[in-house]
Amino acid sequence: MNLDLEELSAWHGTGGDRSSVLDRVSIALASGALGAVLGPSGSGKTTLLRTIAGLHRDASGVIRLGGHRLDGLPPERRQVGLVPQDGALFPHLTVAENIDFGLPRTERRGRRTADMLALLGLTPFAKRLPHELSGGQAQRVAVARALAPAPRLVLLDEPFSALDATLRAEVADGVRAALDETRTTALLVTHDQGEALSVATQLVVLAEGRVRQTGIPSEVYAMPADLWTGRFIGDANVLDGESDGAVTLTPLGALPHDLGVPGPVSVLVRPEQLRLTATAHTSARVGASGLARLTRYFGHDGLTEIALDSGEVVLARLGPDAFPAPGARVAVTVDGAVRVFPRHHQSYPPER
Repeated sequence: MNLDLEELSAWHGTGGDRSSVLDRVSIALASGALGAVLGPSGSGKTTLLRTIAGLHRDASGVIRLGGHRLDGLPPERRQVGLVPQDGALFPHLTVAENIDFGLPRTERRGRRTADMLALLGLTPFAKRLPHELSGGQAQRVAVARALAPAPRLVLLDEPFSALDATLRAEVADGVRAALDETRTTALLVTHDQGEALSVATQLVVLAEGRVRQTGIPSEVYAMPADLWTGRFIGDANVLDGESDGAVTLTPLGALPHDLGVPGPVSVLVRPEQLRLTATAHTSARVGASGLARLTRYFGHDGLTEIALDSGEVVLARLGPDAFPAPGARVAVTVDGAVRVFPRHHQSYPPER
């Protein structure tokens, strides 16, 4: 079922004490898609889910699921499954009984429960109580319980945040596979950028209750709509420059772009776009030079600080065998297109 939100607003309080939480949010999520809402704390992510589910009533706007309006319907008539952050399993019920709970009485202890157990890899744990499960197993039970009644939409409120990094990825992959198998449309709220980029088929960036950008994750990362979004998603080097409309002069050299607007600009360069070479082997195309400083090692790669001769400090993402020694002199070039914004676009919070 496709989900369409039109000018959805929500608030807390009444009268003069009313404060806005969501401000005219519009989102279109295709049937069977897994959308991720990414934003900082306080941006309205959880309120968005609660409003869609019918649990937050101080709201206006239109919510459509499969073309049918949900706003105005009580929660039990929306056919929306909600997976809260803590899973909220019933401690006195077994795994199978927890999954059974959301089904009509006539369907309990039947094939649907067995199918959900198998789909989420929970069959061996069917008779266990929640306190006998690991965190990842408990979250999979919560998802299985939400999927059991075959809802038209599943809402997941930071369901993996309490898990360690390795387990989080494993459980997220299992949940995504289950959603794909059941062709269920889902909306995931998270503050974890890596999770949002790797799991979702559509990304929504939310800040101060407003949508900053929506699109497939790779496009939002590579082509952020504004400077704030570019800085919020992933690591970024942001440098001041002066543009003639086609080329911007920056501390990293003259960088071509397609902004088409001359004047003072802010240039966003991803760390993986920087190429380092020893200064003894540089060519005339070198844009800048500087000294290597601290490296943050992540195993599969790392970020190395480069103090440019111009005074700025930039980050370069390098493979584990490519780190320059601290104090080594390097030349820096930029590989690929950069994003350029008029200087005033870096404002945050978004203008009302």
